[in-house]
Amino acid sequence: MGDPIIFWAFSMDDLPEEACFSQEKGKINDDECHGNVKHLTDKKAGKIIKKQPLYKLMLCISSSVLPFDERYLNYRDRVS
Repeated sequence: MGDPIIFWAFSMDDLPEEACFSQEKGKINDDECHGNVKHLTDKKAGKIIKKQPLYKLMLCISSSVLPFDERYLNYRDRVS
């Protein structure tokens, strides 16, 4: 089992003007709930993500969406 996907529901207002969102099937599990943000550098993305408060983050684990909390910081250690 890999690391869970961490995400937050964002608005295009949260992103720089040059960024765009593309709804596509996921590369890993072929689902339609994930999308891609394009024209956004890793550096800019990192800055945006780091500004998000923990209560806005969600986890995707085995197709279930769960609120993120500190219990999941050592998730990999618990499932290995």
